[in-house]
Amino acid sequence: MLDSRADRTIVCAARQTGKSTIAAIKAVYEAMTHDNALILLAGPSARQSSLLCDKAREFARKVVDKLAPADKNCDGFKLPNGSRIVAIPATPDTIRGFSDPHLVIIDDAALVADDVYQEALLPMIATGKGSIMLLSAPIGPKGFFFHVWHEDFVPWYHVMQTAMESGRFGFDALTKARLEMGDVPFRRAFRCEFADDPDCFVSWELVQEAFSDDIKPLFPDDEETEIPR
Repeated sequence: MLDSRADRTIVCAARQTGKSTIAAIKAVYEAMTHDNALILLAGPSARQSSLLCDKAREFARKVVDKLAPADKNCDGFKLPNGSRIVAIPATPDTIRGFSDPHLVIIDDAALVADDVYQEALLPMIATGKGSIMLLSAPIGPKGFFFHVWHEDFVPWYHVMQTAMESGRFGFDALTKARLEMGDVPFRRAFRCEFADDPDCFVSWELVQEAFSDDIKPLFPDDEETEIPR
């Protein structure tokens, strides 16, 4: 996450593996190395984004003597170089009040509504000057976080971290968690699997198996559709 220079980064990581902490460090670094930059920290709720902002503020205080308030009526802070780190809930009304961000970090992105991402967040970086980072554990094969992770027509830098790879969880703790949570919630939260709900009538894997690239279309398109670049 820290090494990524991509303008689009998606992080699929297990709970309690440190993704929010690393994102907070990333926010402070970008703010310190770019004058007058706007860093937006968004989450599915005001509390979620504020927690991420608190982590960023804690790191900033280790390297900056004095922090100023970000803006009136905004949760965040300003660095001496004019850069601001602002926490906002991921709702259309709050997001549309900002423009030209240098970096947008969305924590628990799988819980953010699709229309907020598509109609409010993406247009903010459409000029190509800003970057976006999505952080989340999966909640199933649905929503923009799931589709971004699996799509290949737009380049995203992918980072995955399961609980088993992180080294922060012992075998006994994971075993207890699986017994208490159940198989599907455990696979989502700790193994980073986009697992279907147990009562799902047709699974995503079954739908994918119904597709084949070997079959020629009966009525092929006369013209290819190009994605604007």
